[in-house]
Amino acid sequence: MMKTRAKALTAAFILFILSVKTFAADTEKIFAIISSDAQQYMLAYNGFKDTVGKNTKISVMSGTIKGGNENEIASAINSSDPLILLAVGTKALKFAKGIQGNRKIIHCMVFSEKEINDSNTAGIEFNIPESYKAEKIKEIIPNHGTMGVIYTGASEKQFLNLKKACEEKSIPLLDVKTQNGEDFPKALNRIKNRINLFMMVTDSALYYPGSVQHLFNESVNNGFGVIGLSSFYTKAGAVLSFDFNYYDVGADAARLAFEKFYNGVNGKPAESGRIVYSLNVSVAQKAGIDFSAGAVDKAAEVFGR
Repeated sequence: MMKTRAKALTAAFILFILSVKTFAADTEKIFAIISSDAQQYMLAYNGFKDTVGKNTKISVMSGTIKGGNENEIASAINSSDPLILLAVGTKALKFAKGIQGNRKIIHCMVFSEKEINDSNTAGIEFNIPESYKAEKIKEIIPNHGTMGVIYTGASEKQFLNLKKACEEKSIPLLDVKTQNGEDFPKALNRIKNRINLFMMVTDSALYYPGSVQHLFNESVNNGFGVIGLSSFYTKAGAVLSFDFNYYDVGADAARLAFEKFYNGVNGKPAESGRIVYSLNVSVAQKAGIDFSAGAVDKAAEVFGR
């Protein structure tokens, strides 16, 4: 009888162990932390969620930071105990870092170069290389002429990359370094009559509504085209802007998660697959800028037709 009881206990223990392993495998979770409900963030999240859903049975939950609800999101994360945190945007990444523990983090749409990846953290590059921009400018605007740029200490690294890219692609570049956005009009006065294009850099100290409006006004008055930072700028008066397909950014973040932490889908699309551009036809005509054949058809968005 003792042997029978021992066998029963052993069988029960084995079933218990199997059930624990099955439970752990079936409940692999990813929790997405989204910086806000802005459209671009939601597109990235949807791209991530759809790609995970098509390739795995992993459950994806989410929480959007708004109205001081960080404690609520943290509680949801602790309750669900996900294997991976997806951080969409810089604010979400900072929050995820604060509650990471032993979890893995995948991030996307993060501009800050201060965020360091490690063995438990990986992200999709969200800065469009200046070399890519220079190459596409040659392709889209063959009669590009001379390009101008204004930068501060905060954007000097981007300027140096742009300078190198322009040298490699034989694009003449005039540059002015300034201290802040207040000095922007004076800096622009030094080059506005000698350029055909003007490249904006990612610099919050330099560009704010007033300086951007001044730039667009001067571009019209002096006949040069502005290369903006997103389709928002193209719609407002830039001739060309480079941007991301945000859905594809999220999809790439999912593939990166597979590659780094799941050994599932290997690799991710080429960087150029995430980058798109927009054009403003009417602004180009006013500035005497001709787009190459097929450039308009390949644009993600076209304004001023």
